[in-house]
Amino acid sequence: MSKIFGGFLLIFFEYNITKGNIVLGLLPDFVGYICIVAGLCDVVTDGAYFRKARLLAIILSFYSAVVYVLNLLGIAGKWQILSWALSIITTLATLGISYLIVKGLPEAEQKYNAKLSSKSIRICWMIMAVFQVVMILALWVPVLVLLMVPNFLATIVFLVMFFQACKVYGTIPGK
Repeated sequence: MSKIFGGFLLIFFEYNITKGNIVLGLLPDFVGYICIVAGLCDVVTDGAYFRKARLLAIILSFYSAVVYVLNLLGIAGKWQILSWALSIITTLATLGISYLIVKGLPEAEQKYNAKLSSKSIRICWMIMAVFQVVMILALWVPVLVLLMVPNFLATIVFLVMFFQACKVYGTIPGK
Protein backbone atom coordinates (compact mmCIF):
# COMPACT_ATOMS: atom_id res chain seq x y z
CA MET A 1 0.00 0.00 0.00
CA SER A 2 2.92 2.35 0.53
CA LYS A 3 3.54 2.33 -3.24
CA ILE A 4 -0.05 3.50 -3.75
CA PHE A 5 0.56 6.31 -1.25
CA GLY A 6 3.74 7.32 -3.11
CA GLY A 7 1.78 7.35 -6.36
CA PHE A 8 -0.89 9.55 -4.78
CA LEU A 9 1.81 12.00 -3.68
CA LEU A 10 3.09 12.29 -7.25
CA ILE A 11 -0.38 12.64 -8.73
CA PHE A 12 -2.01 15.02 -6.27
CA PHE A 13 0.92 17.43 -6.12
CA GLU A 14 1.95 18.94 -9.42
CA TYR A 15 5.05 21.02 -9.87
CA ASN A 16 5.47 22.42 -13.35
CA ILE A 17 7.84 24.76 -15.10
CA THR A 18 6.12 26.64 -17.91
CA LYS A 19 7.74 28.57 -20.73
CA GLY A 20 5.32 29.71 -23.39
CA ASN A 21 3.29 26.69 -24.46
CA ILE A 22 5.80 24.19 -23.07
CA VAL A 23 5.09 22.64 -19.68
CA LEU A 24 7.71 20.53 -17.93
CA GLY A 25 6.17 18.45 -15.17
CA LEU A 26 8.73 17.86 -12.43
CA LEU A 27 6.57 15.18 -10.80
CA PRO A 28 5.01 13.40 -13.80
CA ASP A 29 1.61 11.81 -13.24
CA PHE A 30 2.56 8.75 -15.27
CA VAL A 31 5.28 7.90 -12.72
CA GLY A 32 2.64 8.20 -9.99
CA TYR A 33 0.31 5.87 -11.86
CA ILE A 34 3.11 3.37 -12.37
CA CYS A 35 3.71 3.43 -8.58
CA ILE A 36 -0.01 2.88 -8.04
CA VAL A 37 -0.02 -0.06 -10.47
CA ALA A 38 2.91 -1.60 -8.57
CA GLY A 39 1.13 -1.08 -5.26
CA LEU A 40 -2.14 -2.48 -6.55
CA CYS A 41 -0.35 -5.59 -7.81
CA ASP A 42 0.56 -6.21 -4.15
CA VAL A 43 -3.03 -5.82 -2.88
CA VAL A 44 -5.04 -7.05 -5.86
CA THR A 45 -6.09 -10.21 -4.02
CA ASP A 46 -7.60 -8.14 -1.20
CA GLY A 47 -10.70 -7.05 -3.10
CA ALA A 48 -12.51 -6.48 -6.36
CA TYR A 49 -12.15 -2.71 -6.20
CA PHE A 50 -8.37 -3.01 -6.12
CA ARG A 51 -8.52 -5.14 -9.29
CA LYS A 52 -10.66 -2.51 -11.02
CA ALA A 53 -8.32 0.23 -9.83
CA ARG A 54 -5.30 -1.64 -11.20
CA LEU A 55 -6.80 -1.80 -14.69
CA LEU A 56 -7.67 1.91 -14.58
CA ALA A 57 -4.18 2.75 -13.27
CA ILE A 58 -2.58 0.89 -16.18
CA ILE A 59 -4.73 2.83 -18.66
CA LEU A 60 -4.01 6.12 -16.89
CA SER A 61 -0.27 5.53 -16.84
CA PHE A 62 -0.30 5.44 -20.65
CA TYR A 63 -2.78 8.32 -20.95
CA SER A 64 -0.81 10.55 -18.59
CA ALA A 65 2.45 9.74 -20.42
CA VAL A 66 0.84 10.97 -23.65
CA VAL A 67 -0.42 14.12 -21.89
CA TYR A 68 3.07 14.68 -20.46
CA VAL A 69 4.61 14.52 -23.95
CA LEU A 70 1.91 16.81 -25.40
CA ASN A 71 2.66 19.35 -22.66
CA LEU A 72 6.42 18.98 -23.03
CA LEU A 73 6.22 19.57 -26.77
CA GLY A 74 3.89 22.53 -26.27
CA ILE A 75 1.12 20.96 -28.31
CA ALA A 76 -1.54 21.05 -25.58
CA GLY A 77 -0.72 24.66 -24.70
CA LYS A 78 -1.36 25.90 -28.25
CA TRP A 79 -5.07 25.21 -27.95
CA GLN A 80 -6.65 26.34 -24.68
CA ILE A 81 -9.65 24.06 -25.15
CA LEU A 82 -7.37 21.01 -25.53
CA SER A 83 -5.44 21.98 -22.42
CA TRP A 84 -8.67 22.38 -20.44
CA ALA A 85 -10.07 19.09 -21.73
CA LEU A 86 -6.91 17.20 -20.79
CA SER A 87 -6.94 18.82 -17.36
CA ILE A 88 -10.57 17.87 -16.75
CA ILE A 89 -10.07 14.29 -17.93
CA THR A 90 -6.96 13.94 -15.76
CA THR A 91 -8.71 15.28 -12.66
CA LEU A 92 -11.76 13.07 -13.12
CA ALA A 93 -9.62 10.01 -13.84
CA THR A 94 -7.53 10.67 -10.74
CA LEU A 95 -10.69 10.95 -8.68
CA GLY A 96 -11.93 7.72 -10.26
CA ILE A 97 -8.88 5.69 -9.38
CA SER A 98 -8.63 7.12 -5.87
CA TYR A 99 -12.34 6.34 -5.40
CA LEU A 100 -11.81 2.70 -6.37
CA ILE A 101 -8.89 2.42 -3.97
CA VAL A 102 -10.89 4.02 -1.15
CA LYS A 103 -13.77 1.61 -1.92
CA GLY A 104 -11.31 -1.29 -1.67
CA LEU A 105 -10.25 -0.40 1.87
CA PRO A 106 -13.37 -1.85 3.57
CA GLU A 107 -12.78 -5.14 1.73
CA ALA A 108 -9.23 -5.28 3.07
CA GLU A 109 -10.48 -4.30 6.54
CA GLN A 110 -12.94 -7.15 6.52
CA LYS A 111 -10.54 -9.69 5.05
CA TYR A 112 -7.80 -9.01 7.62
CA ASN A 113 -9.97 -7.74 10.50
CA ALA A 114 -7.83 -4.59 10.50
CA LYS A 115 -8.81 -1.02 11.39
CA LEU A 116 -7.90 0.98 8.28
CA SER A 117 -10.34 3.83 9.05
CA SER A 118 -12.05 3.25 5.72
CA LYS A 119 -15.20 5.22 6.64
CA SER A 120 -13.24 8.30 7.70
CA ILE A 121 -11.05 8.07 4.61
CA ARG A 122 -14.13 7.80 2.39
CA ILE A 123 -15.66 10.94 3.96
CA CYS A 124 -12.38 12.80 3.57
CA TRP A 125 -12.13 11.61 -0.05
CA MET A 126 -15.64 12.98 -0.74
CA ILE A 127 -14.69 16.40 0.63
CA MET A 128 -11.49 16.38 -1.42
CA ALA A 129 -13.43 15.32 -4.53
CA VAL A 130 -15.86 18.22 -4.15
CA PHE A 131 -12.97 20.67 -3.97
CA GLN A 132 -11.27 19.03 -6.98
CA VAL A 133 -14.43 19.40 -9.07
CA VAL A 134 -14.82 23.01 -7.93
CA MET A 135 -11.23 23.62 -9.05
CA ILE A 136 -12.23 22.36 -12.51
CA LEU A 137 -14.98 25.00 -12.52
CA ALA A 138 -12.31 27.59 -11.66
CA LEU A 139 -11.16 27.29 -15.27
CA TRP A 140 -14.27 29.30 -16.20
CA VAL A 141 -15.11 31.04 -12.91
CA PRO A 142 -11.81 32.55 -11.78
CA VAL A 143 -13.07 33.59 -8.33
CA LEU A 144 -13.24 29.89 -7.41
CA VAL A 145 -9.43 29.87 -7.38
CA LEU A 146 -9.85 31.22 -3.85
CA LEU A 147 -10.77 27.67 -2.86
CA MET A 148 -7.31 26.44 -3.79
CA VAL A 149 -6.15 26.54 -0.15
CA PRO A 150 -9.08 24.48 1.20
CA ASN A 151 -8.55 22.09 -1.73
CA PHE A 152 -4.88 21.74 -0.78
CA LEU A 153 -5.77 21.18 2.89
CA ALA A 154 -8.41 18.56 2.05
CA THR A 155 -5.86 16.74 -0.10
CA ILE A 156 -3.29 16.83 2.70
CA VAL A 157 -5.79 15.44 5.21
CA PHE A 158 -6.78 12.68 2.79
CA LEU A 159 -3.14 11.75 2.21
CA VAL A 160 -2.33 11.73 5.94
CA MET A 161 -5.31 9.48 6.64
CA PHE A 162 -4.41 7.18 3.77
CA PHE A 163 -0.80 7.06 5.02
CA GLN A 164 -2.05 5.99 8.44
CA ALA A 165 -4.07 3.21 6.80
CA CYS A 166 -0.94 2.15 4.90
CA LYS A 167 0.98 1.90 8.17
CA VAL A 168 -1.73 -0.28 9.73
CA TYR A 169 -1.92 -2.41 6.57
CA GLY A 170 1.84 -2.90 6.77
CA THR A 171 1.47 -4.50 10.21
CA ILE A 172 -0.76 -7.26 8.84
CA PRO A 173 1.26 -10.50 8.91
CA GLY A 174 2.41 -11.40 5.41
CA LYS A 175 1.86 -7.92 4.02
